[in-house]
Amino acid sequence: MSQRKLMERIREKADEEIEQLKKEHELQIEQLKNEYENKRKDIENTFSSEKEKIRNEIKRKEEKAFQKEKLKYDLEIEYFISQKCRERAEKLVEKIWKESAEDFFERHKEELNTGNWETLYVNDSDTKLAEKYFPHSEVAVNEKITGGFIAENKDGTFLIDNTIKSRFEKMWPEILPEIMGKVYEKLGDKI
Repeated sequence: MSQRKLMERIREKADEEIEQLKKEHELQIEQLKNEYENKRKDIENTFSSEKEKIRNEIKRKEEKAFQKEKLKYDLEIEYFISQKCRERAEKLVEKIWKESAEDFFERHKEELNTGNWETLYVNDSDTKLAEKYFPHSEVAVNEKITGGFIAENKDGTFLIDNTIKSRFEKMWPEILPEIMGKVYEKLGDKI
């Protein structure tokens, strides 16, 4: 083989190898691009998924905080309404007392005229009624009593609290749910 042919042959081989290296290099570049694209998509998906989790968690916490504040607000409103209802009920009880005090004392005269009750504590405005229906007991004024009486036995060891305040306190927990039910019925979704 002549030198020229040898050189041509070497050039051809070199060109073939260069071409082969180019193809391999292009294939490697294509593989790297694919790997890069796959990793980028994975990162995007992970990021998107994490972002969605964070959004959902924020949304859940906001909803929980809102519900907590709403409950607090609802309880404050309910308490306010119940207090207003109580104030009105107490005034109504006092009004009713003024109209029915004599009937009340008359209903209890047999129970308390047994001689066991030394002192009967009443409001100043009820003194005459107490003296009329309980002549065997000492009648003492207690301005804290708005109606009714507190009876004390001779040795002071036993008391009967039959004041309208104590009766109201016993009844209030029973009647409050009914009153609040009617309030909610009338106001509905306004509160």
